[in-house]
Amino acid sequence: MKTTILGGLLFLVPLAFLAIVLGKTFQVSMLLVDPIDAVMPIETVAGIAFISVMAIALIVVVCFLAGLAARR
Repeated sequence: MKTTILGGLLFLVPLAFLAIVLGKTFQVSMLLVDPIDAVMPIETVAGIAFISVMAIALIVVVCFLAGLAARR
């Protein structure tokens, strides 16, 4: 029983940490994408989703560039 609880904690703690870090990263990327939202005043659900997708794409591009820099 003790081993199962310890194993569950060792599995869930990194997932919770990852969720917190990704949430904060998403908030920062939304701040960076907000000026684009001001230029494109789209008040529909698709417009809001587009801004969120742009924020996620920004995170992916930064991760890709960091990976390229780490290879060199």
